[in-house]
Amino acid sequence: MRPLLCIGTLITFIALGMSSCDSDSPVGPPSDGAKYTPSDSAISFFLMDATDFAVEELFASRSPDTVKVGVPDGALRKYLLPLAQLYDARPAQPLLDTLITQKCIHKQLISCMGLMVKADTTFAWVQNLVKNIVPTGEPGVDSLLSNYDLEFKSTLLWGWRGYTWLEFSHRPLNTKALARRFLGAPGVANASPNSIYFFVTKLEVLPSPERSTVRFYYGYGDCMSGCFGYERWTYSVTKDNEVIYEGYVIGD
Repeated sequence: MRPLLCIGTLITFIALGMSSCDSDSPVGPPSDGAKYTPSDSAISFFLMDATDFAVEELFASRSPDTVKVGVPDGALRKYLLPLAQLYDARPAQPLLDTLITQKCIHKQLISCMGLMVKADTTFAWVQNLVKNIVPTGEPGVDSLLSNYDLEFKSTLLWGWRGYTWLEFSHRPLNTKALARRFLGAPGVANASPNSIYFFVTKLEVLPSPERSTVRFYYGYGDCMSGCFGYERWTYSVTKDNEVIYEGYVIGD
């Protein structure tokens, strides 16, 4: 079983639950000449990972799209398609099935798990939301809930000066940009993506138009304190959708 630690800005000591990322059309239509369309199961399994990879790339490249709440389809597809291809290749490659469905190797997610909003409990919209009354009566907040299909999940009582943390789950979104939108709402003191780390597993994707590389890591030992060692399996997916096993490494 994978040990998990969920963190949010200013509350890194608090364990938060996972939330799924979903979308009406997470990868869009296949590009011209595409020979592969991912299965729904493959999309569901790797969508959060691909979203997080894509958002990281947007910020690393200082893309203008970092201000947008939606994740560009092209950026998402770049990571999701090779991962999905490996998922769908499992029936023909038992090792892949072990890595994906038994070891459940995922990325160390840092931005796709949800959103935490610190809000003043004296505001009527906050009181309504805590009671699951939606629309809340605050136009800006109601617009965000509706436009981005956000789901209010839980309340974490701050217990100091009348503030509470509100947790939301969401579709595959740029939660850093979404947090900035919430900061404009009355009564909101802070907003940040809440995050989750997988200490046992790690996933790397190096996308390329010709040949994308995917590395699966699995640690062993007391991974909450620091894994004693790890195993790494490397695959590549070519532009012709060929899945190639590149080898295995064990390290410490």
